[in-house]
Amino acid sequence: MKILFIVDDFGGGAGNVIQILANEFVRRGNDVKVLLLNYHTENNRLNEKVSVIRHTISSKNVKNKLIWLKNTTKELRQIIIKSNPDVVISFLDNNNTLTGLSLMFDKIPLIVSERSNPIVIKPKGFWRILRIPAYLRADAVTVQCSNFVRFNRLFSRKTLVTPNPIVKPTLEKVMPQVNSDEVRLISCGRLAPIKRFDLMIRAFYKINKNFPNTKLYIYGEGSERGVLEKLIQDLSLNDKVILAGRTDDIYSVLNNSDIYVMTSEQEGFPNALSEAMAVGLSSVAFECHEGLRDLIDDGKNGFLVPPGDIGLMAERVCYLIENINLRNTFSVKSKEVSRKFSVGSVCDLWEELIIDVRGASKL
Repeated sequence: MKILFIVDDFGGGAGNVIQILANEFVRRGNDVKVLLLNYHTENNRLNEKVSVIRHTISSKNVKNKLIWLKNTTKELRQIIIKSNPDVVISFLDNNNTLTGLSLMFDKIPLIVSERSNPIVIKPKGFWRILRIPAYLRADAVTVQCSNFVRFNRLFSRKTLVTPNPIVKPTLEKVMPQVNSDEVRLISCGRLAPIKRFDLMIRAFYKINKNFPNTKLYIYGEGSERGVLEKLIQDLSLNDKVILAGRTDDIYSVLNNSDIYVMTSEQEGFPNALSEAMAVGLSSVAFECHEGLRDLIDDGKNGFLVPPGDIGLMAERVCYLIENINLRNTFSVKSKEVSRKFSVGSVCDLWEELIIDVRGASKL
């Protein structure tokens, strides 16, 4: 079977998931290509059998939106037709819209995948209007969490859940029987306003008052670094909160930590949280949407906290620091998540969906 994935870049969560899926589908004997619409990031994680098509969407005639749209969809259709796929799978809303419009009068099976919370994060301007015919053209729409399925009643009958795959960790946390000299809290993500690392740092200020042996490590880069550095300085946490930058060895970093915290204002299926749970870290997260319950069963394998409640966030983390036996229990149950959302299990879901849409397109 010939599969064509479409995404803007290898960077970010969507690009990472496509690489995982592409590698697994190649392993299963399929012919896989990845079309990048805005290529920037070098990549070393793709199987050599996966073909990569690099295409930059032109900015010419961008002032005349109709001309730009006509030219862009024409170019995209030509690339897709030349690839001769059995199925096209597009990630991210604007990519999905362009792909749906470009294949409006073709019978190639098309799956479009939302990669954030589509209930809250919606296309803007003319993208919002164009998404309707594009998604109606698609044979299936996928979302990351169960509560996203009815994000738009026009597509709800053909909307299904395909969660992110969790790669089996190279390391798993061996829980200590007593706290070490330093208790490490960790979080990972872009240093962007939507991640609300400012609230995390303020919550940590409360935690550190009770447990001076704690440190917070935040991995990632972004536009908020300067703002966060100033906040750290203002709270006199310079030697307690470390903005550690990017890492290429996430599982090693997670394995050397004790508790994972997440304060995001919005998430789709949070990759970093799922990776932390797969390693066996206890987690405390803002419940930015009900779909997080697909990962965290509150009080059973972690804690969910109402968004913005830094007091309860601090309280839950302190409780875990004090109760190492509970952390051990959470650790065991958190690892079960990686089995539920294993690469093989998630690819099985995609494979079933592909078979369904290919069958439907022949009717």
